[in-house]
Amino acid sequence: MTIQFITTNAGKFAEVSEKLAAASVKLVHLDRGYPEIQTDRLEKVLKYAATGLDDEVKGDYLIDDSGLFIEALGSFPGVYSAFVQKKLGNRGILKLMAGERYRAAFFETVLLLRQGEEHEVFHGQCRGTIADAERGKGGFGYDPIFIPEGETRTFAEMTVAEKNKISHRARAVQALQAAFARFGQQADTAEADSAEVGADSEDASDVDSAEASESPEPWQSFGGQRCVSVSKTCI
Repeated sequence: MTIQFITTNAGKFAEVSEKLAAASVKLVHLDRGYPEIQTDRLEKVLKYAATGLDDEVKGDYLIDDSGLFIEALGSFPGVYSAFVQKKLGNRGILKLMAGERYRAAFFETVLLLRQGEEHEVFHGQCRGTIADAERGKGGFGYDPIFIPEGETRTFAEMTVAEKNKISHRARAVQALQAAFARFGQQADTAEADSAEVGADSEDASDVDSAEASESPEPWQSFGGQRCVSVSKTCI
Protein backbone atom coordinates (compact mmCIF):
# COMPACT_ATOMS: atom_id res chain seq x y z
CA MET A 1 0.00 0.00 0.00
CA THR A 2 1.32 3.45 -0.95
CA ILE A 3 0.02 6.68 0.60
CA GLN A 4 1.11 10.28 0.13
CA PHE A 5 2.07 12.07 3.34
CA ILE A 6 1.48 15.78 2.87
CA THR A 7 3.82 17.78 5.11
CA THR A 8 6.60 20.34 4.97
CA ASN A 9 8.11 18.84 8.13
CA ALA A 10 10.82 16.30 7.29
CA GLY A 11 10.94 15.17 10.92
CA LYS A 12 7.28 14.18 10.90
CA PHE A 13 7.78 12.27 7.66
CA ALA A 14 10.76 10.36 9.07
CA GLU A 15 8.86 9.31 12.21
CA VAL A 16 5.65 8.26 10.49
CA SER A 17 7.32 6.48 7.56
CA GLU A 18 9.49 4.42 9.93
CA LYS A 19 6.47 3.45 12.00
CA LEU A 20 4.30 2.49 9.01
CA ALA A 21 7.06 0.52 7.29
CA ALA A 22 6.41 -2.26 9.81
CA ALA A 23 2.84 -2.44 8.48
CA SER A 24 4.05 -2.70 4.85
CA VAL A 25 2.74 0.79 4.12
CA LYS A 26 4.99 2.96 1.93
CA LEU A 27 4.76 6.71 2.42
CA VAL A 28 5.59 9.12 -0.37
CA HIS A 29 6.58 12.59 0.82
CA LEU A 30 4.46 15.32 -0.80
CA ASP A 31 6.31 18.42 0.37
CA ARG A 32 3.68 21.13 0.28
CA GLY A 33 1.52 23.13 2.63
CA TYR A 34 -2.22 23.64 2.83
CA PRO A 35 -4.56 26.28 4.26
CA GLU A 36 -5.10 26.14 8.04
CA ILE A 37 -7.89 27.85 9.93
CA GLN A 38 -7.69 29.34 13.42
CA THR A 39 -9.80 27.11 15.61
CA ASP A 40 -9.79 25.43 19.01
CA ARG A 41 -9.22 21.84 17.87
CA LEU A 42 -6.55 20.12 15.78
CA GLU A 43 -9.17 17.90 14.14
CA LYS A 44 -11.03 20.92 12.78
CA VAL A 45 -7.82 22.21 11.21
CA LEU A 46 -7.34 18.95 9.30
CA LYS A 47 -10.94 18.59 8.20
CA TYR A 48 -10.87 22.11 6.78
CA ALA A 49 -7.57 21.35 5.00
CA ALA A 50 -9.07 18.21 3.48
CA THR A 51 -11.82 20.18 1.75
CA GLY A 52 -9.18 21.79 -0.44
CA LEU A 53 -6.73 18.90 -0.71
CA ASP A 54 -9.40 16.52 -1.99
CA ASP A 55 -9.63 18.58 -5.18
CA GLU A 56 -5.90 19.18 -5.51
CA VAL A 57 -4.34 15.82 -4.66
CA LYS A 58 -4.98 12.64 -6.62
CA GLY A 59 -5.03 9.39 -4.72
CA ASP A 60 -4.94 8.55 -1.02
CA TYR A 61 -3.17 10.90 1.36
CA LEU A 62 -2.33 11.45 5.02
CA ILE A 63 -2.01 14.75 6.88
CA ASP A 64 -0.87 15.51 10.43
CA ASP A 65 -1.46 18.32 12.88
CA SER A 66 0.15 18.33 16.29
CA GLY A 67 0.34 20.65 19.26
CA LEU A 68 1.94 21.13 22.63
CA PHE A 69 -0.56 21.97 25.39
CA ILE A 70 0.96 23.45 28.56
CA GLU A 71 -1.48 23.44 31.46
CA ALA A 72 0.05 26.36 33.37
CA LEU A 73 -0.33 28.50 30.23
CA GLY A 74 -3.99 27.61 29.68
CA SER A 75 -3.12 24.97 27.05
CA PHE A 76 -0.99 27.43 25.11
CA PRO A 77 0.47 27.11 22.47
CA GLY A 78 -1.95 24.28 21.55
CA VAL A 79 -3.33 24.56 18.03
CA TYR A 80 -0.98 27.50 17.38
CA SER A 81 2.13 25.44 18.17
CA ALA A 82 3.71 25.68 14.72
CA PHE A 83 3.22 29.45 14.58
CA VAL A 84 4.50 29.97 18.12
CA GLN A 85 7.53 27.78 17.46
CA LYS A 86 8.49 30.08 14.57
CA LYS A 87 7.86 33.29 16.52
CA LEU A 88 8.99 32.45 20.06
CA GLY A 89 10.81 29.15 19.79
CA ASN A 90 11.69 26.98 22.76
CA ARG A 91 13.49 29.82 24.52
CA GLY A 92 10.36 31.92 24.41
CA ILE A 93 8.29 29.12 25.96
CA LEU A 94 10.88 28.64 28.70
CA LYS A 95 10.74 32.36 29.49
CA LEU A 96 6.95 32.12 29.85
CA MET A 97 7.45 29.18 32.22
CA ALA A 98 10.21 30.85 34.27
CA GLY A 99 9.58 30.31 37.99
CA GLU A 100 6.55 28.07 37.30
CA ARG A 101 6.59 24.94 39.44
CA TYR A 102 3.57 23.29 37.82
CA ARG A 103 5.04 22.17 34.48
CA ALA A 104 2.55 19.53 33.31
CA ALA A 105 1.93 19.40 29.57
CA PHE A 106 0.93 17.04 26.81
CA PHE A 107 1.56 16.60 23.13
CA GLU A 108 -1.33 15.66 20.86
CA THR A 109 -1.29 14.47 17.26
CA VAL A 110 -4.25 14.10 14.94
CA LEU A 111 -3.90 12.26 11.64
CA LEU A 112 -6.43 12.45 8.82
CA LEU A 113 -6.43 9.70 6.20
CA ARG A 114 -8.23 10.08 2.88
CA GLN A 115 -8.89 6.74 1.16
CA GLY A 116 -11.12 6.88 -1.87
CA GLU A 117 -13.96 9.18 -0.94
CA GLU A 118 -13.70 8.54 2.79
CA HIS A 119 -11.92 10.43 5.58
CA GLU A 120 -10.93 8.94 8.91
CA VAL A 121 -9.27 10.67 11.85
CA PHE A 122 -6.83 9.14 14.38
CA HIS A 123 -5.65 10.59 17.70
CA GLY A 124 -2.56 10.13 19.85
CA GLN A 125 -1.47 11.82 23.08
CA CYS A 126 1.62 11.80 25.25
CA ARG A 127 1.69 13.40 28.70
CA GLY A 128 4.78 14.78 30.36
CA THR A 129 6.42 17.93 31.72
CA ILE A 130 8.27 20.96 30.44
CA ALA A 131 12.02 20.88 31.15
CA ASP A 132 13.84 23.78 32.80
CA ALA A 133 16.16 24.15 29.81
CA GLU A 134 16.61 22.84 26.28
CA ARG A 135 18.26 19.43 26.22
CA GLY A 136 19.30 17.22 23.33
CA LYS A 137 20.10 17.67 19.67
CA GLY A 138 17.62 15.25 18.10
CA GLY A 139 14.01 15.59 17.08
CA PHE A 140 12.47 18.88 16.08
CA GLY A 141 10.13 21.59 17.33
CA TYR A 142 9.47 21.40 21.06
CA ASP A 143 11.27 18.07 21.52
CA PRO A 144 14.21 19.63 23.45
CA ILE A 145 11.91 20.95 26.22
CA PHE A 146 9.43 18.07 26.60
CA ILE A 147 10.02 15.17 28.99
CA PRO A 148 7.49 12.33 28.49
CA GLU A 149 6.00 10.57 31.50
CA GLY A 150 8.20 7.81 32.89
CA GLU A 151 11.34 9.34 31.35
CA THR A 152 14.11 11.62 32.55
CA ARG A 153 15.20 12.49 29.00
CA THR A 154 13.57 14.91 26.61
CA PHE A 155 12.37 13.70 23.21
CA ALA A 156 15.42 15.43 21.70
CA GLU A 157 17.70 13.18 23.77
CA MET A 158 16.14 10.05 22.26
CA THR A 159 16.66 8.29 18.95
CA VAL A 160 13.79 8.24 16.45
CA ALA A 161 13.19 4.57 17.32
CA GLU A 162 13.01 5.34 21.05
CA LYS A 163 10.67 8.28 20.53
CA ASN A 164 8.51 6.20 18.21
CA LYS A 165 7.74 3.79 21.03
CA ILE A 166 6.00 6.35 23.24
CA SER A 167 5.30 9.59 21.41
CA HIS A 168 1.95 11.19 20.63
CA ARG A 169 2.56 10.75 16.91
CA ALA A 170 3.49 7.10 17.37
CA ARG A 171 0.23 6.47 19.21
CA ALA A 172 -1.79 8.13 16.45
CA VAL A 173 0.04 5.97 13.91
CA GLN A 174 -0.74 2.87 15.98
CA ALA A 175 -4.43 3.74 15.72
CA LEU A 176 -3.92 4.15 11.97
CA GLN A 177 -2.20 0.76 11.76
CA ALA A 178 -5.15 -0.85 13.56
CA ALA A 179 -7.44 0.68 10.93
CA PHE A 180 -5.26 -0.72 8.13
CA ALA A 181 -5.50 -4.15 9.75
CA ARG A 182 -9.28 -3.74 9.92
CA PHE A 183 -9.40 -2.72 6.25
CA GLY A 184 -7.33 -5.80 5.40
CA GLN A 185 -9.65 -8.11 7.32
CA GLN A 186 -12.66 -6.61 5.57
CA ALA A 187 -10.96 -7.06 2.21
CA ASP A 188 -10.10 -10.69 3.07
CA THR A 189 -13.72 -11.33 4.12
CA ALA A 190 -15.04 -9.79 0.90
CA GLU A 191 -12.59 -11.88 -1.12
CA ALA A 192 -13.61 -15.04 0.74
CA ASP A 193 -17.31 -14.27 0.20
CA SER A 194 -16.64 -13.69 -3.49
CA ALA A 195 -14.76 -16.97 -3.74
CA GLU A 196 -17.62 -18.77 -1.97
CA VAL A 197 -20.16 -17.28 -4.37
CA GLY A 198 -17.95 -18.33 -7.26
CA ALA A 199 -17.69 -21.86 -5.87
CA ASP A 200 -21.48 -22.03 -5.46
CA SER A 201 -21.89 -20.92 -9.08
CA GLU A 202 -19.46 -23.60 -10.22
CA ASP A 203 -21.34 -26.22 -8.17
CA ALA A 204 -24.61 -25.12 -9.72
CA SER A 205 -23.04 -25.30 -13.15
CA ASP A 206 -21.77 -28.81 -12.42
CA VAL A 207 -25.26 -29.87 -11.33
CA ASP A 208 -26.77 -28.42 -14.50
CA SER A 209 -24.16 -30.23 -16.57
CA ALA A 210 -24.82 -33.47 -14.74
CA GLU A 211 -28.56 -33.14 -15.24
CA ALA A 212 -28.00 -32.36 -18.88
CA SER A 213 -25.82 -35.45 -19.29
CA GLU A 214 -28.55 -37.57 -17.69
CA SER A 215 -31.28 -36.20 -19.98
CA PRO A 216 -32.38 -38.49 -22.77
CA GLU A 217 -30.63 -37.98 -26.07
CA PRO A 218 -32.59 -37.71 -29.27
CA TRP A 219 -32.39 -41.52 -29.29
CA GLN A 220 -34.52 -43.03 -26.53
CA SER A 221 -35.20 -46.60 -25.57
CA PHE A 222 -38.67 -48.12 -25.63
CA GLY A 223 -38.97 -51.78 -24.79
CA GLY A 224 -35.31 -52.40 -25.53
CA GLN A 225 -35.57 -50.70 -28.92
CA ARG A 226 -33.98 -47.46 -30.03
CA CYS A 227 -36.47 -44.77 -31.01
CA VAL A 228 -36.29 -41.30 -32.45
CA SER A 229 -37.64 -39.04 -29.68
CA VAL A 230 -39.45 -36.66 -32.03
CA SER A 231 -41.59 -39.27 -33.66
CA LYS A 232 -40.97 -42.12 -31.24
CA THR A 233 -40.46 -44.29 -34.31
CA CYS A 234 -38.63 -47.38 -33.18
CA ILE A 235 -35.76 -48.89 -35.18
